[in-house]
Amino acid sequence: MLLPGGDPDRLAVLGDGVLWTYRDLDARVQEWADRLAARGVTEGDRVAHLSRTTPDTVALTHAIWRLGAVTVPLNTRLTLAELSPQVDALSPKVTLVDPSFSDRRSLEGERPRPAPPRPSLAREPTAAILFTSGTTGRPKAAALGRSSFAAAATASALNIGGAPGDRWLLCLPLFHVGGLTMLHRCAACGAALVVQERFDPSAASRAFDELGVTHASLVATTLRRLLDARAGRRFPPGVRAILIGGGPVPAPLLEQARALGAPVLQTYGLTESCAQVATERPGEADGLTAGPPLPGLLVRIVDARGEEIPAGQVGEIEVSGPTIFQGYVGDESETHQVLWKGWLRTGDLGSLDERGGPAHGPDRLRGRERLPGGGGGGAAGSARCAGGSGDRACRPGVGPGPRRGGGGRRWLHRGGGGTPLPRAPRRVQGPSPVHPDAATSLQRGWKNRPERATRTGK
Repeated sequence: MLLPGGDPDRLAVLGDGVLWTYRDLDARVQEWADRLAARGVTEGDRVAHLSRTTPDTVALTHAIWRLGAVTVPLNTRLTLAELSPQVDALSPKVTLVDPSFSDRRSLEGERPRPAPPRPSLAREPTAAILFTSGTTGRPKAAALGRSSFAAAATASALNIGGAPGDRWLLCLPLFHVGGLTMLHRCAACGAALVVQERFDPSAASRAFDELGVTHASLVATTLRRLLDARAGRRFPPGVRAILIGGGPVPAPLLEQARALGAPVLQTYGLTESCAQVATERPGEADGLTAGPPLPGLLVRIVDARGEEIPAGQVGEIEVSGPTIFQGYVGDESETHQVLWKGWLRTGDLGSLDERGGPAHGPDRLRGRERLPGGGGGGAAGSARCAGGSGDRACRPGVGPGPRRGGGGRRWLHRGGGGTPLPRAPRRVQGPSPVHPDAATSLQRGWKNRPERATRTGK
């Protein structure tokens, strides 16, 4: 069962004309698992699928995981010409195409040739392969392990809570890490998914009012549209957290949301970290930061030489912890550019504030640009914002989180441009937060940053 030891009659999925308990979902998952097994899918095989965000795709994804296989959700916004090279590069055992995508039906079928091996740094089975957004270059196939999803679900629950009565609004595409992690997060704590194929402000508003949604994940643009749809109506008191990723959120928008009772929490994350890295905490959110790193994660800021720098100084954000991805499938060179001695080079600029919490969260260097030097290393481009002047439409994303639990915390600063806010005195054992304003002076040093492509430390 999907809910071992839990109540199988608890609500699991609601939407698209269905209302499934965990017992119902488990039965549908088994149906899909039997169909996939009949087509030869076994543990470790890749199953690519071009699917809509529906309850049945939720069941398909769980079925792939039940077989120990690897889910490869394809971007429904891409054309046949764009998808074909991605499918060919991974050579999945089976590729499924939803009938509504008839123009890309030729992708469907089995591929007899061997699939490329998983990244050499992988130390456990892979659960999913997601193509990065490619906002700073070609899309890359990021492999995420099973334990990364489990760790991400645990870390999120420790930060914002997770209970069987929760209902998450799923309106993100399942080819995006923010949507995919929501499936695992809900199954882990017995929560329910309220599924909407795409974001619709009126439908989302009704989901809060009529369907008991307690949690959601949005970006600034969808939050604004949701508030417009509510036309001044307050959110129900049962709403516990609305994560806002995709880039810095204008302060007036956060103030407007909170005035209506919306518990909005800024967040920073990327595909390679299995979504959230840092997220504001309920009861502590002030809208000035992306929050502390999630429990179990470490965040540091490094200079052009790759050395850690003090609070308040701008550098590249690096992340370490159990949610970090395994590497890029078929690209060992790029994998070793990004992963170095257990640290993920994000390619994002930021700084840490001195109170142990972010105040001007990470922002990509000049929209789509990578950090100069380093052989183009860094995971930027697989996360949040499409960026750039005149192009601030942010892709859906889940964000930042706290530093390793226990002592002090590091906080990621949001923003980009403007003067850093005053910082409170540094707390005892409290490292510091992240802020990306001084990119110009930083660039000069980055050109001489040591090449990391040849380093293979883990």
